[in-house]
Amino acid sequence: HYADGGNVTAEVNHYLNQFNGYVGQCVLALDWESNGNAAWGNGDWVRQWVNQVYSRTKVWPIVYVQDSAVYQIPSDVRAHCMLWKAQYASMNATGWQSTPWNAGSKGEGMVQYASTGYLNGVGPLDLNLFFGERDAWQKIANGDRGKTHAEVRHDPVRPQVTATPDYNDMATKVIRGVYGNGNERRQALGGAYDTVMAIVNQRLGGSGGASTAVNCGSVCVTVRYGDTLSSIAARNGGSWNQWTGYRSGNPNVIYAGETVCRRTGAASTATVATGGRYVVRSGDTLGGIAAYYRVNMYSIHGYRSGNPALIYPGETLYW
Repeated sequence: HYADGGNVTAEVNHYLNQFNGYVGQCVLALDWESNGNAAWGNGDWVRQWVNQVYSRTKVWPIVYVQDSAVYQIPSDVRAHCMLWKAQYASMNATGWQSTPWNAGSKGEGMVQYASTGYLNGVGPLDLNLFFGERDAWQKIANGDRGKTHAEVRHDPVRPQVTATPDYNDMATKVIRGVYGNGNERRQALGGAYDTVMAIVNQRLGGSGGASTAVNCGSVCVTVRYGDTLSSIAARNGGSWNQWTGYRSGNPNVIYAGETVCRRTGAASTATVATGGRYVVRSGDTLGGIAAYYRVNMYSIHGYRSGNPALIYPGETLYW
C-alpha cells in the first residue's frame, strides 16, 4: 500500500478490500515515501497502519522506506515488521548483485538496490535482495494466522546476511567514487571500511600497485586531482592516447592517486588487438574499452542492447 497519509482506517480498509482473500498467500507491505504523503515524517501514522492491518489479518506487514528515512519508523514497529530498505549506489544499469552496496546497514531483511536493473535482457527492473530463504518469506506471509495465543511470537523474522562481502569489488567502487569521501565513505562501508581501504591503498600506492603492474615505457606519473590524460600529456610529453594504466578502461575517467604511464611510440598506429574478450564492469563505456585495448569501437560486439552507447555490467564483449 502506497501511503497517502490520510485517514488511517480508510486506507487500511481500501488496502485489505483489494485482496483480503489472499492474506497468508502473499506478503503485506506498506510503501512509506514522501511523494503525495500528507503524513510524511509522522512515525505514529506508520504505527497505526501496521497495527490495524495486524489486528485484522494477524500478519505484520513489511515496511518499505528509503535509507535516509529509516529513522521515521518507530522502534516498536521495527520490533514486529521487517524493514525493506531502498538505497541505490547509482542510477547506472546493473545486473543481479549478490552483495549490494551498503546491504544490511540498517538491519533490514531486504534491500532494493536498483531501479535500473536488467535480467536476461529484460528491464529496467527494480532489483531486490532478501536475506533469507523460502521458509522465512513464507513465515512473513503467514504471520500469526492459525496460532494459539501462546504460540504467537512477537519477534520479527530476522533473516541474517550470510554472503561474504566482495571486498575487491568494493575497493574498485571506492576508487571510482561510488562511496564518496571522508565520513560519507566510512559510513557507507561500515565494518568493511578498514579492509576495503587497505586494498585501495595497496592498489594506489603500495606494493602491488598499478605502477608495478603496467609497462611504464619512458615516463610514469601519479594522477593528481583534476588531471586529464590531455593535461598529463601537456606536462610530461607525448599525446593523450600514448598514456595507459588507468583502471577504468575509459580514457575520459582517471582517478587521483593512480599511476599512468606513457608508452613509447605512437599508440594510435600500434597493431590492433584481435580475438579479444572482456566482461563489462559498472562504469565502463564501449569507447573506453576500445581505447584501452586499442581496437576499433565498431569492431566490438556482444552487447545485447544493439546500441553502442548502452552496455550493461556482466555482459561479455568480443572483437
